[in-house]
Amino acid sequence: MSRGGKAITIGLVVALGIANGFYSFAPALKDERDKREGTYLRYKRNPIAFHSLGNKKAHE
Repeated sequence: MSRGGKAITIGLVVALGIANGFYSFAPALKDERDKREGTYLRYKRNPIAFHSLGNKKAHE
């Protein structure tokens, strides 16, 4: 493989690694931002989880 091919390969690997990091950590970063701003709801993404903890009054 030539130098140019290696550089392209390494560049793609680095770019995909950065994109994967943003994709993987976006939900956690959003939750942290919501906590900091005071708009965080603990079970907003899965309302069934709140019910399964025995909090039946929340859905009545």
